[in-house]
Amino acid sequence: MNTIELIEVVLPHERMAYRDILLLADDWEEEVERYIREGELYVAADEQRVLGACLMIPASPEEAEIKNIAVLPEYRGKGLGKEIIRGKRHPRAGHGRV
Repeated sequence: MNTIELIEVVLPHERMAYRDILLLADDWEEEVERYIREGELYVAADEQRVLGACLMIPASPEEAEIKNIAVLPEYRGKGLGKEIIRGKRHPRAGHGRV
């Protein structure tokens, strides 16, 4: 597996570019688009493409609710989704938000 890094996507016009990968996990387009507008999006990528993404909505200053997590089929079962959720490569790791 190539080097994977996590990128926080902040700007709304950048978030919508990840819509298709998020639709792998939830085919309700309107809800996915709402989460994209309202949430924080984290993307696991290698040098060539996005491998997984996680959308979180802040629930309080200390917590965030995971609304969507998607991993490309060929990367499923390798722990990538768990790493995103657990925050091993998460910019907020150790800050109580994951």
